[in-house]
Amino acid sequence: MFSARSFLIAVGVAFLAGMVVSLAVRSSGAEKAPRINNDTLKEIVRERWRVPLSSSRNLPGNGETPVWPANAVQEATGGSFIIDLFDPGEIVPAFAITDAVRDRKVPAGYTWLGYDQGKIPASALIAAKPFGMEPWPFIGWWLHGGGKELSEEIYVKHNMKPLLCGISGPETAGWFAQPLKSVDDLDGLKIRFAGLGGKAMQRVGASVTMLPAGDLVARTGVRAVIIA
Repeated sequence: MFSARSFLIAVGVAFLAGMVVSLAVRSSGAEKAPRINNDTLKEIVRERWRVPLSSSRNLPGNGETPVWPANAVQEATGGSFIIDLFDPGEIVPAFAITDAVRDRKVPAGYTWLGYDQGKIPASALIAAKPFGMEPWPFIGWWLHGGGKELSEEIYVKHNMKPLLCGISGPETAGWFAQPLKSVDDLDGLKIRFAGLGGKAMQRVGASVTMLPAGDLVARTGVRAVIIA
């Protein structure tokens, strides 16, 4: 038999998979509230989180993923626990989400850990690396090979806790405006690249820029883009 506290903790862990959450202890709330409706919303809400996203909610894939757990949690708790999602820049810039969580400006954020490479270099080893693991081996490493514990050890120093959300499969080497016939064609080429792969591209002369996923379409000045 679960206590009310244990139940709400379990719900919170389930829906926040993939979000970077603060280590502060959260209030457990009370008994399950009745089904939500507009007239009683203010009366039944016991916990409300403001959660910034690194990708806009209208972006296929990255942006759509956090919407369904937020809706599911609201439905499962009868409206007593609400997650308000905010697109990049609405309350926090895309690259500043973990900073906001660390500083307790928001209780949680939804982002890709590779964006932390400049502040937390080891994050690139968790997020993505050239010739790294495909989704199923990565999940096995995270759950049974010490990946979860290693990631938590890295982020606890920054007063945060990372939770696994989901994984995209290996991606191509890029989409280019002109054919590349040799490595010399990369010299001076402006390209959006992330993680350790971006470091390798810099070594061969590419001009690497880092953009949030949602900015790729808008930034037409970038002649070759890659999501790593």
